[in-house]
Amino acid sequence: MRNIFIFIVLSIVILTNIGCEEDFSPRTTYKERYILNCIIRGDTSLQTATLAHTYNVEGYDPYVNTEDPFIGGADIRIWHKDDVYFFHDSTIDRTDTSRYNAPMKFYYNNNFKPGTDDPIEIRAVLLSGKILLGFSKLPKPVKFDLINSDKRIPSQENPDFRFIWQSNTSITWYLARLQLYYYKIENGVQVRKSIEVPAKYDLENGVWTTVYPKPSRTNRALFSNAALDYVMNKISEGDLNKSDYTILGAVLELLIFDENLSKYYSSLNGFLDDYTIRVDQADYTNIEGGFGIFASYIKQQSGAGVEPEYVQSFGYKSNIP
Repeated sequence: MRNIFIFIVLSIVILTNIGCEEDFSPRTTYKERYILNCIIRGDTSLQTATLAHTYNVEGYDPYVNTEDPFIGGADIRIWHKDDVYFFHDSTIDRTDTSRYNAPMKFYYNNNFKPGTDDPIEIRAVLLSGKILLGFSKLPKPVKFDLINSDKRIPSQENPDFRFIWQSNTSITWYLARLQLYYYKIENGVQVRKSIEVPAKYDLENGVWTTVYPKPSRTNRALFSNAALDYVMNKISEGDLNKSDYTILGAVLELLIFDENLSKYYSSLNGFLDDYTIRVDQADYTNIEGGFGIFASYIKQQSGAGVEPEYVQSFGYKSNIP
């Protein structure tokens, strides 16, 4: 299970070679601010939150700070319908200790799984009495277009295959992930495994590169046949016993973002292209009394079978007669 933590990263842009008579400084008077981040997952009862404060440093490099800005001892709770859910603080080991050596701190609740389209409120009360508020509403499920989506992959007519769904709104963002499931015989036992399929497997500057889906407002997910070829070869790489593998099928996991999370990604990506640089881009926030984001998403699934002849061309077994 993947834990999702979204952090607001404070960055400073140093502008040089400006044709002005007066010196330019990106620094301003420091004021402490508070950042609350919490993304409600509709597919699990384990929810997490982070609470931090801004910090000041000498010079212009924010990464010289090695003191974790986490705020402990806060009262964080969620209101959902007539129920109240309290968060507790905890720690986990850091995978990256290049900046902070102490374990990563966070808040959690392991007994909250809301229904779709339900309004939710979060409130964090700091020891100082400072209050941060946020509001969210879980998105509605989508309906997959099973007529125009590919039911068998790879596509026999096009260079890619696709999954299509009906959009909830014009501003809703999605993230699609495609998993290929298969059995592998290990020590005489059939073990179920999976591997993520890239959206593309392309030759870029003489190097073959995998490209995975990114959040998008598009109501379809496209995967190239070449990307599926790459994964089919990858699962048995270095193993001559190809008959030990049985291909089960592919499952698309679609994350559907609520309005807040959609606006967050739109603020980061919605107006940019490969040739645009913005130095005045504002961080999206929906936290009253501070900064950060309180949002939610749900997960849905759709699937596709893998053509038996295609599976057998790799020396694998197919679960489709």
